Amino acid sequence: MKKVVLSLFVILCICSCKNSSFTIHGLVENKGMNGKTIFIKERINREWKIVDSTLVENQAFTFKGVSDTAKIAYLAYEFPAGKKVRQAFVLENGNITAAADTSGFIVVKGTKQNDLLQT
Repeated sequence: MKKVVLSLFVILCICSCKNSSFTIHGLVENKGMNGKTIFIKERINREWKIVDSTLVENQAFTFKGVSDTAKIAYLAYEFPAGKKVRQAFVLENGNITAAADTSGFIVVKGTKQNDLLQT
């Protein structure tokens, strides 16, 4: 009986310690964005801090990481013509999608809080 209880306890501990992470899959319509860098930025004490960055390849980009808490962050990049784009989103664990159209407008969705922010 002790082995059964101990086994159940171990299984419950393993299941409750799942590794939560976020993945942001993004697409851009502008072919001129290939090779450009996209940043995740935070505004801390009135200064922009870069959290992460990645390159656009084949009109797509991906970020992966772990967020200890949900927080407002920004996807930021510069168009080939020099126009700077920044879009607020909730950086939280889960699967997040981002889509940027040719004008630079970005839609971020996929998690409960991001879906709510977009509405």
